[in-house]
Amino acid sequence: MATTPPYDPKSAYRQARAQAKAQRAYWRYQTRGCSSSIVRPLVLVGVGVIALLIETGKLPADMFWNWWGHWWPVLLIAIGVLLLIEYFVDRNNPCAGSRGLGGVVGLVVLLALIGWGSNGFNHWGWQQGNWNNFWGSLGPEYSNDLQLSHPLTVGAGMTPVVNIENPNGDVIVTASTDGQIHLSGHQVAHIGSQASANQLFADTKPQIEPTATGANIVVPSRDNLSDDLTVELPPQSSAIIRGDHGDVTVEGLKSNADITANHGDVRVQDIGSDVHVQMQHGDFSAQNVQGSVSMSGRGGDVTLSKVQGGASINGEFFGDTHLEQIGGQVQFRSSRTQITVPHLLGSLTLDSGDLGIQQASGPITIAAHAKDMDLTGITGGLNIQDNDGDISVTTGLPLGDIRIANHTGDVTLTVPSNANFNFSGTTSQDESLHTNFSLPVVTQNGQQTAQGKVGSGGATVDISTTHGSLELNKGDAAVPMAPGAASHSKAPHFKSKGHVQSTLE
Repeated sequence: MATTPPYDPKSAYRQARAQAKAQRAYWRYQTRGCSSSIVRPLVLVGVGVIALLIETGKLPADMFWNWWGHWWPVLLIAIGVLLLIEYFVDRNNPCAGSRGLGGVVGLVVLLALIGWGSNGFNHWGWQQGNWNNFWGSLGPEYSNDLQLSHPLTVGAGMTPVVNIENPNGDVIVTASTDGQIHLSGHQVAHIGSQASANQLFADTKPQIEPTATGANIVVPSRDNLSDDLTVELPPQSSAIIRGDHGDVTVEGLKSNADITANHGDVRVQDIGSDVHVQMQHGDFSAQNVQGSVSMSGRGGDVTLSKVQGGASINGEFFGDTHLEQIGGQVQFRSSRTQITVPHLLGSLTLDSGDLGIQQASGPITIAAHAKDMDLTGITGGLNIQDNDGDISVTTGLPLGDIRIANHTGDVTLTVPSNANFNFSGTTSQDESLHTNFSLPVVTQNGQQTAQGKVGSGGATVDISTTHGSLELNKGDAAVPMAPGAASHSKAPHFKSKGHVQSTLE
C-alpha cells in the first residue's frame, strides 16, 4: 500500500521558485519574439527631428502646421503600408498581427486628431490671435501714447517710398495734407512694473528714418509689446507695409501700396495706383482702386469692387469671394478652382460650394471641382470643366464658342432665340436630354446625343455630362451687346440652398 510522502516546506518553496523563474524566462522569450512595430520609433524620431528644427529656427512653425494641416493623411497611409509590410514579411510568426498594435492604433488616432485640429485651425482658426506673445501677455498691462512728425523730401521727379514694419499691432496709413509724415502710436506692454514698462517704451519707440528714396518706420519686436500705428503720408507716396500680427488699412494714397500681413485683416480704399497684398490669415477688401489688385497666400473673405485695372487672386481662401466692377482681366487660382474672366462688368461670387457670375464677356475659362455654377448675362466664348456640380448658363449676343464638360451633375444652357450656332450635346442613356430647338435626339451605345445647326450656324456649342440631365433652352430674342454696355449688378447673395440671387440696378 502506497504512502503519501511527508510535506516538505523547503521542497515546495524551491519548486514554486523554479516555476516562477521558468515563467519569467517564457515571458522574456515572448517579448523578444513579439517585438513591437517599427512604426512607433520611426514616428518618434520624426517628431523629434521636426521639434528640433522648429526650436532651432530652421523650420518656421507656421509653415509646418500649414503643411501638416493639408498633408497629414499621407502619414496615415505610410503607417498603414508599413504595418502591411511587417505583416506579410513576418506572417509565420505566431505574434504577427498582434504585437504592439494597440499603441500603434492609439498613435494613429492621435495623429488624425492633430491633423483635423491643425486643418481646422488653418481654415477657420484664430486669425487674430498672437500666439507668439501669449506668455508675455500674462503680466500687468501698461500703455503709452506717442506722436512724431518728420518732413519727407526726395529728388525731383521721384515718388517717395515709405517702408513701415510693425511686428505686433495694427497699422493705419492715410494721406497727410502738409507734405510731412505724422506718426501716432499706442503702445501696450505686459510687464512687471511701471518703471519696467517706461524703460521698454523708451527702448522700442518707433523712429522715422529718412532715406534717399523716402523714409523707414520700424517698430522693434518684443514678445510682451504691441504698438498700434496711425501714419499720415504725403498722398503721392508709395507705401510698403510689413505686419506680422495686426490689421492693416491704407487709404487715400495716389501711388502703389505693397502689403504683407501674416495674421490680420487688410483693407485698402481710394488708391491711385496698383495694390499688391501677401497674406496668411485674415480677410481682404479693396475698393476704388485706380490700378490693378493682386493678392496671394491664404486667407478668409476676399472683397474687391470698383477696380479699374485687373484683379489677380492666387492661393487658398476659405471664406467668401466677391468681385464686382473690375475693369481688367480677373484671374482666380487655387488648388481646386481656376477662373479667368477677361471682362467682368457685373459681379463674381465664390464660396466653398457655389460660383456665380453676372454680366461678363469672354472667352471665360473655368475649371472647378464640386461647384454649383450659375452664370447669367454671358457673351463671347465660354469653357467650363466641372465635377460633381450643377451648371446653369444664360447667354446673350454675341455668342462665342461654348464648351461645357461636367462629370456628375445637370447642365442647363439658355441662349437667345435668334442665336446662330452649331450644337452637339451628349449625356448618358438613363438621363434626360431636352431642347426647345428643332434638333433630333438619338439614343445609341448607352448615350443620348443631339446634334445640328441652329439658324445659320456659326459658333460651336458642345456640352457633355456623364451623370446628369442636359437642357438646351430657348430664351428671349437679343441684340448684340456693345462693349461696356451691360449694366452693373449689385452684390449677389447666396440662399441657404446655395443658389445665387441678385437685384440689378
